[in-house]
Amino acid sequence: MGLFDFLKRIKTSSDSNEQESKNMIINTVETNNDNKSENLDFKALAYVYNMIYVAFSNNGKIDMDAMHVIFDCSKEVFNLKDPNKYFNICNEQFQDEYIHKKHQVHKEYLNSLSTDEIDELFHQLLRLILSDRKLMNTELSALGNIASLCNYPAENFNNMIEKTLNNLYLIERTENHYQFLSYLELFNSALDKFDSQEYVVALKCYDLFLSMISQDKLLFGQLIDEKIYVEGYGDDTEVLPLENFYFNRSQCYLNLGDDTKALADSIKALKLNPDLSNPLFFHNTGCLMFKLGDHTNCIKYFDKAIELDDNSSSESYYMRAVAYLSEKCEIQNKNKFLEDMEKYLEFNPEDVAARNLLKEIEKSSEGGKKNWKTY
Repeated sequence: MGLFDFLKRIKTSSDSNEQESKNMIINTVETNNDNKSENLDFKALAYVYNMIYVAFSNNGKIDMDAMHVIFDCSKEVFNLKDPNKYFNICNEQFQDEYIHKKHQVHKEYLNSLSTDEIDELFHQLLRLILSDRKLMNTELSALGNIASLCNYPAENFNNMIEKTLNNLYLIERTENHYQFLSYLELFNSALDKFDSQEYVVALKCYDLFLSMISQDKLLFGQLIDEKIYVEGYGDDTEVLPLENFYFNRSQCYLNLGDDTKALADSIKALKLNPDLSNPLFFHNTGCLMFKLGDHTNCIKYFDKAIELDDNSSSESYYMRAVAYLSEKCEIQNKNKFLEDMEKYLEFNPEDVAARNLLKEIEKSSEGGKKNWKTY
């Protein structure tokens, strides 16, 4: 008889309560540990128990990603120092001759959970299930069985599942399962769409990514200090600084002709990490400001790009030169224009248009560089 079939047949004990459940679980644990008393968190034990049950509900095995999720829950939700101990205890409970008694104890514990504790339990179970980006019908059945044991109203359970599905990026639905993209996979999909010049689709993916990682509870990865998104485990861990997200979405807006939103995202990226060492962030912000008519404040961004790496910032010399030349610039300075344009041409001697502009300005100014006003 399968575990799911067996659990459906369990009857509720009428005189159970939380303390009795706690004592029974701890006594069972002591039996499984050579009668040695253990100071265990019985709620954590029950959470891990449910997670193992759900993990088994698919194919009777627990893969490494699922193990990582179970251990993360143990450490992050319950601050357990030895999650492996809890996993081993619960894993044994599915395999020895006392399984009927342990399932009964577990059901009694579930009946003692508060609404908030039930919500947290299902959130952790969904994180576990989605570790392989799939939601199988067998896993949905297992969740439904746990909901029944918790006396969780069917309407609440259905609403929770519907909300979960609406907050994920569905890529495939079959008779047996749903297939989703993780948050990071959605971000990478946006990059692919941008590279293929599908800017509208890319922007939609970027917006969905931001919406999903901004939820109170994430089903994939974790958001650190509202600045860094991390997904995966071990050697497969990937880190996405959110300034990269805003920079990329800024470029998407730019290609769609929305310079105002492009500038807002570019500035947001710099606010998230003012100590960025990549001059391109500052150069692009300055260019957007110049394009939108701010020929004064853009200069400080070109300054920063050049300060970080003048060898790779020749375009910043050019843009700063043009800004100093502009009538819209409150610190207009033709001498600085000359200096920056000459520096730009050192890096780009083949730019005929820039060289001609330099000659034109030199000729139009009486006395050349010496008589131009400086600030």
